[in-house]
Amino acid sequence: MHIDADWFRAVSLFNRGDYYQTHEILEPVWLRATGWDRHFLAGIIQLASALHKDRHHGNPRAARLIYARALRHLAWLPGAYYAVDLRALERSCLAALSDPSARPTIPLLDKASLVPRQSHLRPPSPGEGG
Repeated sequence: MHIDADWFRAVSLFNRGDYYQTHEILEPVWLRATGWDRHFLAGIIQLASALHKDRHHGNPRAARLIYARALRHLAWLPGAYYAVDLRALERSCLAALSDPSARPTIPLLDKASLVPRQSHLRPPSPGEGG
């Protein structure tokens, strides 16, 4: 994945609670992505979708199902990917699904971690891991 203005715009939208627009910005990037990057983007998009479903459609059951799908994608990745502390993001989104006053943000780490390190793990095969 090439880190570009769309990614930083999506982070800003997510952090201010505009989950629908976050999804809209990242979907074209996800469509072009492969391997780990595709799982990363799918997870972020689904977290945004879960929060949108919960906050704007009042459907906590559907929101939790979408959240679970997000975790299936993010579980393949290390704790930090493209400068995002994924585990902290997962926890804050789960807390927000239980507390309407909570507003999760994408926790960015230092710029040096914008490019993920190579992992000894392989991306899942089609049909494996969602």
